Amino acid sequence: MAAKKSAVAAAAWLVAVLATSAGLAQADACAKVTRVEVFNESLAQHHTQYFDLKENGGFAVRRAQAFEVIVETDTEINVASTEVEFRNDREEAYENPDFSARVKAEVSARKYLVEVDIPFDSPIGKYQHIDLILRDQGADCTSTYRVPHPVYVLFNPWAPEDKIIYLPNETMRQEYVVHEYGNVFQGSAKAFDAQIWHYGQSKQVVLDAAFHLLEKNRAMARDPIEAMQTLSRHQGMQRRPDGSFIWGDDDALMEGNWGDFPFTEKDAPELWTSSVDILMRWKETGKPTKYGQCWVFAALLNTLMRGIGIGSRQLTAFGSWMDASNRHDVHHRYHHVIDEYYAIEDGSTKTIYLDGVAWNYHSWNDVWLTRGDYPEFNGWQSMDGTPPGRIGPAPVRAIHDLNETVPYQVSDVISTVHSTTRTFLVHCQQNHTKKDKLKGCVVDKQLKYDHTGLKLMLTSVSLPNGTFGSHDITGDFIDPNTDARIPYMTDPKAPDLSPRIVLASGAAPAVTAGTLRGSQVAPLTAESSADNLKIVPATYGVTVGSPISCDLDLDTTGLKDDDVVDLSLTATLETYHGSSIKNIYKSSQKVLIKGRMITLPFLIDSSAYLQHDLGDVFIKLVAVASASSGETYFDKAVLDLTSPAIYVNAPTSVVAGAKEGAGPKPFTVTASFRNPLQFPVRNLCIAVHSHVLDFHAKPTNVTKVSNCAKVDGGDIIRISTDLDAPSEPGVYFVLASIQGEYIPYAQSNAVISALPGGSIPSQIEMLGSEELAQL
Repeated sequence: MAAKKSAVAAAAWLVAVLATSAGLAQADACAKVTRVEVFNESLAQHHTQYFDLKENGGFAVRRAQAFEVIVETDTEINVASTEVEFRNDREEAYENPDFSARVKAEVSARKYLVEVDIPFDSPIGKYQHIDLILRDQGADCTSTYRVPHPVYVLFNPWAPEDKIIYLPNETMRQEYVVHEYGNVFQGSAKAFDAQIWHYGQSKQVVLDAAFHLLEKNRAMARDPIEAMQTLSRHQGMQRRPDGSFIWGDDDALMEGNWGDFPFTEKDAPELWTSSVDILMRWKETGKPTKYGQCWVFAALLNTLMRGIGIGSRQLTAFGSWMDASNRHDVHHRYHHVIDEYYAIEDGSTKTIYLDGVAWNYHSWNDVWLTRGDYPEFNGWQSMDGTPPGRIGPAPVRAIHDLNETVPYQVSDVISTVHSTTRTFLVHCQQNHTKKDKLKGCVVDKQLKYDHTGLKLMLTSVSLPNGTFGSHDITGDFIDPNTDARIPYMTDPKAPDLSPRIVLASGAAPAVTAGTLRGSQVAPLTAESSADNLKIVPATYGVTVGSPISCDLDLDTTGLKDDDVVDLSLTATLETYHGSSIKNIYKSSQKVLIKGRMITLPFLIDSSAYLQHDLGDVFIKLVAVASASSGETYFDKAVLDLTSPAIYVNAPTSVVAGAKEGAGPKPFTVTASFRNPLQFPVRNLCIAVHSHVLDFHAKPTNVTKVSNCAKVDGGDIIRISTDLDAPSEPGVYFVLASIQGEYIPYAQSNAVISALPGGSIPSQIEMLGSEELAQL
């Protein structure tokens, strides 16, 4: 019996061995994939051919559209009986785009065109575990090939099926998804300047950074709104002086700093000119890049949004209020009225307290959405990526219409652009300090009421010659004829809007009535309506080293001849976000009224405002006129501190693909700057930046060359460097910048057209006689 069982077992073993051998032979006979390469025409159809993914050999495609790959095998396959599968080998279902694939045609021997379809609701991402599986139904065999490079899946603003982020025309897609440069605006409403910024969304580090943030919650990657909120909330972080986190963590891309830590010559926010440089620093260090402020975070978010396929524009609001919404202050639960309180002490007008923070400018983003939740608010939506990055997408139309019912922190943006301002004169106790706020103070009178809200909103726009200009979009956000005091004054919940403190007599001062969206403009009381006093600066952009010159014009209509008026002017140095640095000037003069106009000139020497760090510093002027008969008038103005021009000499055109020896033909760029001060500036640095054109004979990751030196007053510092001619025709930008002690950061640029081969390039543009005279 035992022998019989042994024979049976041996026979079973032999059958199993034979079956396994047959199976192995059959598997060996199955065609194996040896190579997968994306079809170049597919990249053009997906509008991703410009992405630079050479480092890891990957490619980018967009959802809601099919793409094609060339598949090479070691033996021929039966196209009719072979099925193909393209899938991401990960367990979590929500991480996998539901790819569908088919063999479309045989291209040549053992080369096949395979079409892969990406559904419109696929999660975007960087997929690094893609398997291509061939299954021959006739031969009953399967082979699997691991694609050796990542596949990036992006949103698709070209596809109507990707309806939330679909852009309705090609002009918008080029402007807000494809263009890699744009203007970033800084300064003040009456003295703004534009600086070229390199967004560079086609670089691999951009996609890697975006999907690094989305890895925090891959479930967010299907929904564009959730994806953009994730990027906005996690791109930045901020620390307290003790190093603990205020917002975010060390997984962020950039660290914000508004004076909690000292800046160095390598990490001051104004030194950045490229999102790619920021992200390369993040990649190299593995830590958030130091440091950013609002316009840098807005530029970075613009890069990330365009990179993943969402139409985005960066904008700058001049004269905006921050932290003045009901989310920050319970007093603003029913209105957007900002109160500012001033006191006159020893001939100086001193700021006692502000309801919010008056920023000279603030920068954020708009993204274009077709909203399923609020279809009446399709179009531009505001996103603020400055930490904590929790604002948006707030519909711009709702912001314009003062519609507080829409979610996504729309109230914050309404407050930023619509807030009306009441100015009060107060008297405070003698030992009052700024920390006391309004404690120990009483209101004397209301000086002014400004219902206009935001002064100016700009975004970048492309020009026909390939450069960029400014586009005024103030009207998209506000109607200057509408008073934003809310809610309707008939609302039973509406407070009386008395100031937080009362008159010395115990009574509340007169408070003007307002409407939300009516045709009326809020009437002003007699004591607050007159714009009789005006600060008239010689210029709103003061070149460093120059004196500040201005007139005080007082219309004395309503005042009596031979009355005496006390005219005072106070100047304060402050940051771009409205924080006072120091008082630099005060003057008070008594003037006898004769006639209907008084003009009093003031001149403030440059020594009053000069300090080591003048990066993004402004001068705030406050004037008060007090007549002996009791009338009081008020005005304020903000001046921007600027540097003289940097002169850039470069060819206006070169020949694309021009060669010299074995490499590209170089051309020379020279930048020059004259020290405008009457004393030496130590370590004054002039730099040339190039983010697309390579510096000749330098590593390709070099994007900046500098020359730093001690420069005597009136002397010139220069830098010359060679760049390689580009391989492709187009418009290219080369930037120049200046930084140093006592010198506000400044930038200039040269625009270089790369002409097709065979064209005749221009000669180098030399300085003209007027420019030489200025230097």
